[in-house]
Amino acid sequence: QIMAIFMVQGSVIGLVGTLIGTVLGVLAALNVSALVAWHERRQPQAGCGRLRWATVLAMTFSGVRGAVTLAAALALPLSLPGGAPFPDRDLVIALAAGAGSFAYANSEHFARRINGFLSAEVDPRQSPVGGRLFASSTALVALPASRAARVVLPATRLVRAALKFTPADEFDTTLRFEHGTSDGDGPASQNPALASIDTHDVTANADQFLDSSWTQLFSETNWRVPFGNGTITNVFGWRKYEARSLLDVDSTDNSAFHARLNMEQDQLSNELRYAGSFGNVDITAGHFVFQQRQLYIEERTLDVTPPYDANPPNAFLVGGGDGDFESWGVFLAADWHISDAFTLNLGARYSNERKDADVARLRPGGGDADARTINPDFPGLSREWSDVSPKVGFQWKPGDNTHIYGFWAKGFRSGGYNFRHTALALPVESFDAEEQRTIELGLKQEFPSLGARLNVAVFQNELSNLQRESNDPSIAGVQQIIRNVGDATIRGIEAEGLITLGAGFTLTAHAGYTKDEYDSLLLDISGDGVVDDRDYALRLPRAAPWSYGVALLHDLSIGSGKLMSRISYNHRDEEFYSDNNVGVLNKSDRLDANFTWAANEHWSFSLYGTNLLDEVSWGGDTVLPPSPVFGAGGAGSMPTIST
Repeated sequence: QIMAIFMVQGSVIGLVGTLIGTVLGVLAALNVSALVAWHERRQPQAGCGRLRWATVLAMTFSGVRGAVTLAAALALPLSLPGGAPFPDRDLVIALAAGAGSFAYANSEHFARRINGFLSAEVDPRQSPVGGRLFASSTALVALPASRAARVVLPATRLVRAALKFTPADEFDTTLRFEHGTSDGDGPASQNPALASIDTHDVTANADQFLDSSWTQLFSETNWRVPFGNGTITNVFGWRKYEARSLLDVDSTDNSAFHARLNMEQDQLSNELRYAGSFGNVDITAGHFVFQQRQLYIEERTLDVTPPYDANPPNAFLVGGGDGDFESWGVFLAADWHISDAFTLNLGARYSNERKDADVARLRPGGGDADARTINPDFPGLSREWSDVSPKVGFQWKPGDNTHIYGFWAKGFRSGGYNFRHTALALPVESFDAEEQRTIELGLKQEFPSLGARLNVAVFQNELSNLQRESNDPSIAGVQQIIRNVGDATIRGIEAEGLITLGAGFTLTAHAGYTKDEYDSLLLDISGDGVVDDRDYALRLPRAAPWSYGVALLHDLSIGSGKLMSRISYNHRDEEFYSDNNVGVLNKSDRLDANFTWAANEHWSFSLYGTNLLDEVSWGGDTVLPPSPVFGAGGAGSMPTIST
């Protein structure tokens, strides 16, 4: 016991010492950086400048990868003077080896960061100190050129505050405030015509960015009342959001297609509801309202003639929309407990939404992105939609460990106006609401004797008046048109399970399969101008057939704390990105690991790694015009922008 106490104290002292040493080391490195910068300012031929704290931090952690740590762990004696085994020696060695292996595996990631930092901060050709630093980082791993694009880590800053007021047992109010800013690179874009889509190579030549800021205030008030032994709840929210970004759409050495985006949102919402019980019936009823003002401005700079440097550009297009949206509704839900084993679920919601908008098609003179103003050529647009969304379901528990459920529900997605209208030959018109009918049946089964659980569900979604956004090459670079194209059906099955293996180990797994098809089509989506079998053979975007995964978890008590380990693998099939199935998102195989030591209920420390297989996955694949300026005719595939 005394030795265990000493080990715990030593671990705490070691952890605190490591943190203090790291901080002092970074501060010392920053001061050395300042001295280097002062020295180089005295030499006109040098131009290194002072390194930022993020650069120093990345350089600190990309160096020695656990050799000293593992050596110290292996130096622990096998036994104590009395002959007893040294407590937890194997655990210490395992943790040291794991930490070292993880650091080594991620050295390439840190080297990429260092290379990016230094390429933005120093010029190796001018600075002897910068040259040595750049050579050191390059020696860690050879990285492909990033087309001179600046690489920086995103920075997010948050201020949060919360206040709970409970003047009486039956009344409480919670107020939450948050203000935040985020400055980042925006998407990592690649043109597969110039680089392999299976690599992390970035082919943009612009300093892309995505900067945003937000302020939000939320409150929740609960008043417990005798009527139905219920609770009256009011949830209020206010949010203001602003964002600006720059995207290198062509993602080549040329400045053929760059886009700047500005967006502002002001949102206000409130929901008042009552929940109570009357005999064997639970009732929930309420009213909600949502208001939003949204301004969206897009600026496109196009240059498709030599030397493709946008100085001056061939075209300078600006457009967007300024809209006021308001929706309100009422809802009622009842859970009727017919017996202890069977419950009937009934509910309905009525919604009404109105959208007023001024829209400027992207064109010369369509607005000013810097002044955040648009020159609408379709002002005063207005539409209103309303819908009733019912739901009928049941829950049946034939035994203590079996739960069978099912429901049928209808919902809708309201219509609106396209603020990215680029087709000058087409007027700005609203697209209609989309309707969805869903039926789902499920089973939740527990096996107490095995420490296992199995959940299975089958579902079918019928989509009517389907909203689709075409994303096709055009004279404006890429044109986006939102239309109601027809009806479709999506069917699928999902399953997840868990089993306790013993000795602190737990295994979980999940799998899902979906199949989609178009039932009827009103418009051509393949791009050949006619609705035929080719259109009906297309698959819906972002509907991967198979997805599955497995995870192994382990809990180990260490003194008064607990070490929780998790390693997981997840797979998603290849799926289409565009309606015409030309844009494709590659399959994803992801391996993640997490080790968390919970010292107590207040403190926990985590070591984690994501995408340990270094797999490449994309969130978009927009097809670009088939022109050499966009990379057509290169060594790779057709020109697209993958992000």
